Amino acid sequence: MTGVGTAAVAGLYLVGGSSRIPLVATMLHETLGIAPVVAEQPELVVAEGSLYVNRMAGAATSTAAVPAAAPVSAVPDYPRTQAFSAAPVSSPAYAPLPVSLAAPPVSPPVGPPSPPAGMPSFGPPSPSAGMPPVYPQQSVTGPIPQGRRGTSPALLAALIVVGLLVVGGGVYGATRLFNKDTGGPSSSASGGAGGGVPATKGGAGKYDLAKLPEDLCTVSDPTSLYDLFEAENAKPFAQRVPQSVVNSASCTFMRLHDANKPTLQTGTISFQAFAYNDASVAATQHNSDIDTAKLAGPNGPVPGLGEDAIIYETPPVNADLKGTVHLTLALKDSNVIYKLDFNGQRNDGGEWSQKSKNDIRDRMITAVKNSLPKTLAGMAR
Repeated sequence: MTGVGTAAVAGLYLVGGSSRIPLVATMLHETLGIAPVVAEQPELVVAEGSLYVNRMAGAATSTAAVPAAAPVSAVPDYPRTQAFSAAPVSSPAYAPLPVSLAAPPVSPPVGPPSPPAGMPSFGPPSPSAGMPPVYPQQSVTGPIPQGRRGTSPALLAALIVVGLLVVGGGVYGATRLFNKDTGGPSSSASGGAGGGVPATKGGAGKYDLAKLPEDLCTVSDPTSLYDLFEAENAKPFAQRVPQSVVNSASCTFMRLHDANKPTLQTGTISFQAFAYNDASVAATQHNSDIDTAKLAGPNGPVPGLGEDAIIYETPPVNADLKGTVHLTLALKDSNVIYKLDFNGQRNDGGEWSQKSKNDIRDRMITAVKNSLPKTLAGMAR
C-alpha cells in the first residue's frame, strides 16, 4: 500500500494486546517475509509511549512557538509517521523515540507503570534483558517420534501367567466359604478321563505345597514342541507366588518358527503348577477347569495323567484373530493342579489347520508326561 519494499523495512514491531495471538505474527511473517518482534507486554506499549510523548511535547512547547492556526486547547500537530527508506530523512519537528527507549529530556519511569492493587499483571517477565522472543514459532521438521507400539511378548506372557497364578489362589477362599459346612465341594462330576473328579473330603493330600520347586523351569521339558518352533524368541522365565493356602509356580518358553520370513510363527509354552493345602479345593478348581473346557470349544480326555486330565482349545474371539491358536492341558493329582498352555500366532494371515492343532496337542501331552513326574518327585509327603 505504501510502495515501500520489504528490503527497506528495518523491523516489524507488534503492539497491542492482540499481538499475543500467534496467528497474527504468523500471517505477517508469511506475507512480508519479516519476522515480527513483540514487546514483553504489548498491551502496555501505547500507554507507556503516551507518557513519553506528553513529556516531550511539554519540553518542545516551552522553547518553540505554538502554530497560530492551532487553538490553545487543541492537540499539537505531531509529525506523521514516515515510511522507512534507504536514504536519510530530514528530522521531523519532534525527534522520533529511539528503539532502545532511551531517556528523554525528562527521565522516564524505570519500567511500565505497576498495575493497581488487585489487578493482574500483563504477560510473564522477560527471561533475559535482551530482545523478547520473535514470532512466529518455528515449525517442527522431521518425523515425529513415535512411541513404542504394543507390548513386548515377554512382558505380555509374564502378565498373563501372574494373573493365572493369582486367580488360581483365589479359588481357595471361595471354596472354603461355600463348602464350610460340608467339608468339601459339591460336584456332580463322575470322575476320570477328563470328566472331572467326585467330591473330595478336605485334607492335606499327597503332596507338600512347601516343596513345590522354586524354579519350575528346571523341571519343565518343552522339547517335544521344538521341532515345530526351532528358534528361541526369549530366554525362559519363571514366576513363583508362595502362599500358605496355595503355592503356585510357572515357567514360560517363547519360541519361533521361520524367523525373519513372511511365514513367521510364534509359540508361547507355559507350564503352571498349583499345590493346595486342601485337596477339596484342588478338586473344585479342576472341576471348574472341566466346565471351562466344555464351554470353550473342542476338548478331549487325556488318560494316564494324574487322577483326571483334559485338553481343550479356546477358539479366537473374532475373525481378526484367525491366525491364533490357544490350547490348554489341565490335570489334577490329589492336591495339585498342573497345566500346560500353548499360544500360537501366524504372521502370514493364514489359519491353523486341524492337522497342525492335532500335532501341537500330541506334543503338549508328551511335554506334560516328561515334566509332571519331575515336578512331583520331590513333593511327596
